[in-house]
Amino acid sequence: MGDILTLSGGTGVGKTSLARALLKTLPTEFFMVRSVTSREPRHTDLAGEYAYVNELHIAQMHREDKLLWWKKYGSTFYATTKNSVRDALWRNGISVMILTPDCVEILHRVLENALGHDEACHSFYIESPSEAEIMRRLNHDGTRGDIAERMKEERGWYETAMASGKFTFIKNEQNMFEETLRSILRSLDLRKA
Repeated sequence: MGDILTLSGGTGVGKTSLARALLKTLPTEFFMVRSVTSREPRHTDLAGEYAYVNELHIAQMHREDKLLWWKKYGSTFYATTKNSVRDALWRNGISVMILTPDCVEILHRVLENALGHDEACHSFYIESPSEAEIMRRLNHDGTRGDIAERMKEERGWYETAMASGKFTFIKNEQNMFEETLRSILRSLDLRKA
């Protein structure tokens, strides 16, 4: 049976960069769980992170009860299929997902109901660095849209994650990327960093 590692946090905290580093550092142990999105691909997307479909396709998958969860974030729909999570649990290794805290809670509940426990899910919340550092990262990545509006919407995620009791909280401040990565690996007890 495989494990699932979830990464949550606000815009620009380094979720995708951490996932990319885990996949690159231990490519035979880490795998990406494919989610579904209605947006166009971005240069920062990870290989295998998304299937790019239209909103009608996501709505059809929802009607057919194929989705574990789905939500609209801004003008974009995101979802994860039940089959993707099932495949992740059957895979030998650790499957990585980038999710909002409310979707992580759904995942934990599903695992508790299906397996009688949620020990296969390891959830990390990457705390936001200073606003200046977030803006630097987003400008570096070419993120567009109303960044201030996105950051406002995400402020409640921290409280949701704290209230759930399911997350390990880690910082990813400027110049701390390697330490943050080692912290995740130590928590998973995969490698003594």
